[in-house]
Amino acid sequence: MFKKNKLAPLCVLGCTLIASAGTFADELFLEGVSILGSKKTASVVYNEQPMSLHQGDNVGEWTIADIEERSIKLQDKAGEIHTLELHSSLNKAGEDEVNPTEELSDVKSGAGFQPKIIKDEDIPEGHRRIRTPFGDVLIKDNPAVDLPKK
Repeated sequence: MFKKNKLAPLCVLGCTLIASAGTFADELFLEGVSILGSKKTASVVYNEQPMSLHQGDNVGEWTIADIEERSIKLQDKAGEIHTLELHSSLNKAGEDEVNPTEELSDVKSGAGFQPKIIKDEDIPEGHRRIRTPFGDVLIKDNPAVDLPKK
């Protein structure tokens, strides 16, 4: 009464091969990091899917161990910690891919920037110093103007 379906084992084998082949293509790319007080969020792309992750979250075979200013620490199933820098990728084998724009930039996160500081003794008569995060600026003091009395 019952017919054996000869295609069923073939379908299971085919589905298994596709699923296992897909797991070898796992790739994680760190797009950005947001730190607001104690709330840390990593914006990643995992196999072309954007995600927002927090410490302790799992993505693929990795767990987010820590989120830092410009990187995240990932722990694999073997317990090894991998660092994923901003704008770089990590594939399933744990191999870091080089960020091509990193070689072009000598200055990272403001390193090497020194704002101009003007000492008190260097301020000429009739001028005043304005201090900004980008350095000091001298501006000319305008003489006080007497307004006409009414």
